Amino acid sequence: MSKKALSPLIASILLIALSITVGALMAAFSHNFTSEAVILGDTYSLESRCSAAKLSISKLNDDYRICHNGTNMIFVVSNDATSDVEGFKFVIFDKNFISYEFEFLELFKAGHYKKINITLNDSLENISNFEELRLIPYVVNKDKKIVACPEPSANSIKPSIITSFVCE
Repeated sequence: MSKKALSPLIASILLIALSITVGALMAAFSHNFTSEAVILGDTYSLESRCSAAKLSISKLNDDYRICHNGTNMIFVVSNDATSDVEGFKFVIFDKNFISYEFEFLELFKAGHYKKINITLNDSLENISNFEELRLIPYVVNKDKKIVACPEPSANSIKPSIITSFVCE
């Protein structure tokens, strides 16, 4: 009788040991898998931050409001995103598609506005010479460096929808 009672006890111990071993292997595998997902997530995180960065120039009745007096261009930029951006680049393309870039590298809090005053060169004094305006946000990448977002995340504005007025 003692041999019959001993056999189910050994079988139970072996099943428990086997379950613990399989559980430990699954935990080790899933830890490695989630670590890779976190690394891949950092790469996606830059794309996510850029797509979430929403900078815009103030509008009135669906027209962008840009003030100019021949030598300066003044407008208000808003950060409509739910997160901060590290700054932005304002790019003006003229009729010959020559670009003029202006950088603003300072923290721009979510939901805040900034009044921007740009001194224009001679070829940009007339707003009718503009072909396109772009606002390109800057964010922090996985290496903790400030980088410009790729061009597709830029806010592009055509002059046909700009209401320009003389600065007071």
